[in-house]
Amino acid sequence: LRETEDILRNLRKKRSVAVVQCNLAELLSWQGDLSGALQRVNDGIAQARDVLFREGEAFGLRLRGAVMLDAGDVGATAEDLRASLDMCEALGMAGETVPSRYFSGQLALRRGDADTALAHLWAGLQEAGRQDPERYAPALRAAVARTLSITGEFDRAESLLMELVGVVDGLP
Repeated sequence: LRETEDILRNLRKKRSVAVVQCNLAELLSWQGDLSGALQRVNDGIAQARDVLFREGEAFGLRLRGAVMLDAGDVGATAEDLRASLDMCEALGMAGETVPSRYFSGQLALRRGDADTALAHLWAGLQEAGRQDPERYAPALRAAVARTLSITGEFDRAESLLMELVGVVDGLP
C-alpha cells in the first residue's frame, strides 16, 4: 500500500491517496500501532477534505473513530462516528454506514448504554442485508448477542450465536 500511495501521489490522484492512507491506518490499527494509525488517518482525512472528497472523509472519520475507541477516547470517538454516520446517510453510502453503525454500537456499549447499542447494531444489520461490502454482518450479530446477554435476554443472545455457529460450520 505504501508503494501504491507513492505511485498515486506521482499521478496526482488525490482521492485515491486519501483512501490508501486510510487503508494503511486501518492496517496499522489492527497491528496495534494506534499512534501510526492516527497519523495516517489524519493525513487521509486532510487529503479528502483538501479535494472535497466527502466519501473519503466519511471513511476516514469512521476509521479515526475506531482508532480512538481502541485508544479509550470516547469523546473523540463519538464526535467522529456521528460525523461519519451523518455524511454516510447524506451521501447514500450504505456500505460505509454498516461499519459506522458497528463502531457506534461498540461505543454505546463502552458507555454502558445497551439500548443505544442495540439501536445502532440492529440498524447496521438491517443495512447489511442490503449492502455489506466489508462483511460486518457476523460481527454485528455477535455484538447484538453480547448486548442482549448484558440486558438479560439470554435466549435471544444464544439463538443469534447459534446462527453464527451455523454460518461458520458452513464455511469451506
